[in-house]
Amino acid sequence: MIFAEVILDKLLAVCGRFPKERIDCVNIRDVADCLERGSGGLMITAHVGCLELCQVAAEQVAGLRLNVLVHTRHAERFNELLSRLGPRRNVRLLQVTEIGVHTAADLADRIAAGEFVAIVGDRVPVGGGRVTVRPFLGVPAPFPQGPWILAALLGCPVFFISCLRHPENAGYRIDASLVAERVFLPRKQRDDALVPYIDAYARWLEHLVAIDPYQWFNFFDFWRQPAHVRT
Repeated sequence: MIFAEVILDKLLAVCGRFPKERIDCVNIRDVADCLERGSGGLMITAHVGCLELCQVAAEQVAGLRLNVLVHTRHAERFNELLSRLGPRRNVRLLQVTEIGVHTAADLADRIAAGEFVAIVGDRVPVGGGRVTVRPFLGVPAPFPQGPWILAALLGCPVFFISCLRHPENAGYRIDASLVAERVFLPRKQRDDALVPYIDAYARWLEHLVAIDPYQWFNFFDFWRQPAHVRT
């Protein structure tokens, strides 16, 4: 039921019809500071709440443009639908099957131009990928290394961003907290260097899930994912 309500809110968000007075934006000063310096950044998020309402943050922070990476070939058609519903939106979907040299170069250009890129950190790609197993809600769970490797390649500020629904008033709270000005992953110690970043993400996600577990729309057994390269 909550997922259905949030889906409706997603459509209202891209149409510009969700009441702005029911949205609180916090910790967006660091995002504005990046834009003032002429730079963008990487936002690591999760399948929690309604990220589409970050359009409101984009309207409150002058010049903010957000590119959301998705692993689905339906993104182009979904983009067309969203464009018809909200042609002036500053949130775009970018379909990627894998992040190679060309994709990384394109993302680096976007960030250099002052745009932001968002990627989820709670979903292991279906096609496989390297993961790091860390404690999550008391049980070891695999987290993808990809977002953090991308952050190190881009050499830009990294944020955690969420948009949680308030059950009491059906409003939302957008929170974009700065994690690191830059992620460093020395090649020979990369696996060890990844641990504190992924631990920070796991604690952040635990906090969100504890606030409202029914807003974590990750509909599969998170702790029993297909075999991947693990560290």
